[in-house]
Amino acid sequence: MKTTRNFIPVILVFLMAACGRTFPASVDLSEESESTSAAQPDPQYTDAAQKNAEEAVFINDIQILNSESAETVEVEINGSYPDGCTRLDEIVHEKQETEISIRLTTKRPEDAACTMALEPFTINIPLKEYDLDEGEIYRVVVYEHAVDFIIGEMASSTTEGG
Repeated sequence: MKTTRNFIPVILVFLMAACGRTFPASVDLSEESESTSAAQPDPQYTDAAQKNAEEAVFINDIQILNSESAETVEVEINGSYPDGCTRLDEIVHEKQETEISIRLTTKRPEDAACTMALEPFTINIPLKEYDLDEGEIYRVVVYEHAVDFIIGEMASSTTEGG
């Protein structure tokens, strides 16, 4: 009976620890990457999201669609929101020389009871507003993910990074 009494506090400690759920500092969504320790920030989770949840998104991959013409080229971003309440607020993108950088800002209601499950999303962003030249190599960067493409050639895009 004495060993049973000593064992009960140990079980209670484990139960209490299991009930206190926190969002992990490091989540690996890619199948190919090696596991990261919780002390290192996850490159797929934006810096702003780790600091203040303003840009709370996970990016799985980016692809270039319809690169045969500057009028039809699009960037497709596949990813997940960290919970059931976070939603896209704004898409910020800019072009500097041949690099187009894209940032997604999100919004989340304060004090909302949200599901703690990743919510997948796909966003297509047309790039026709930029003066893209045929035959030029361009790079699209979405946080740590990047893909190169050439206007006038069929896209065979895969994501670098992440």
